[in-house]
Amino acid sequence: MKIRLFSLPIFALVALSVLTSPVMADEGAGRMLVRQAQQALAEGDPDTAIALIEQARIEWPGAPVIAHTLADARYRQGDYAGAILEYDKGMAGRLAFRAFFNKGVALYALAERDLESAGVPLDPAGLPADVDPGPMIEAIDEGLKTLEYCRSQFLDALVDQENALNSESASARESIAAINQRMDDLREMKEELEKRQEDQEQQDNEEGEDDQESDEEESEDGEEQQDQQQDGENQEQDSGENESEQQQGEGEQPEEPSEPQQTESVPGQQTQLTPQEMVKLLEQLEELEDRARALQRIRRAQQRTEVERDW
Repeated sequence: MKIRLFSLPIFALVALSVLTSPVMADEGAGRMLVRQAQQALAEGDPDTAIALIEQARIEWPGAPVIAHTLADARYRQGDYAGAILEYDKGMAGRLAFRAFFNKGVALYALAERDLESAGVPLDPAGLPADVDPGPMIEAIDEGLKTLEYCRSQFLDALVDQENALNSESASARESIAAINQRMDDLREMKEELEKRQEDQEQQDNEEGEDDQESDEEESEDGEEQQDQQQDGENQEQDSGENESEQQQGEGEQPEEPSEPQQTESVPGQQTQLTPQEMVKLLEQLEELEDRARALQRIRRAQQRTEVERDW
């Protein structure tokens, strides 16, 4: 259902305004300007209507018909917020029903324009699959607030329906039904968008956990490689030290011990060593023992190097 403004004939608006406004010396000029403004609106010229009605307000201040006519003109310009403010000023006497009703129409138009700007479709089936849920949910929440206020204006119009025709009261009821359906559709779309938002957040969390696990695995692999590299360097260092010790040992092969000089003895005569000869023999013996220990160390080093190389 398309919700439309209620527009009164020029003569009816002027007649109603006379009943609800005090008579002033220049109200004739004001009424003439109102008629001209209504004629401009009927011809589709809201700009001229606004200029005329602003003059009428100077000549005839406080008349509800002026506020109502100016609100209609602003609505036709697309200035829904400005129209709503003027309808508030026109809620008096026999124009109250139409002021409530048309204010509801302006609120409905304002809500739909904002929803359309946010990409919210008219039907849940038209909800895009690749849309960011967050901004659209916010737009739906704002739209629901505006439509709730809109519905209250139609309900207020029905309270004042003694000043409306039967067809006008029926239109108010139909408008309320249309708004209820629209609000139900918006709530359905909001639930779908919230579900998508939750799924997206869950997916992002899972991807974040996977990335964290991957980083931890890479860190562990890096530490393992570093440990292996360090172990290799230590092995090379040990091997180098062993080879150096081996080369040093091989380069310092001990000389074969020379036989101690013996004093020629005369047969049948017992040889007797002098103290100097005894000291020399002891020194030679100590040297032989040192060389034997050095050979033993070299053999052990060679055995240890062979075992390590088998690994």
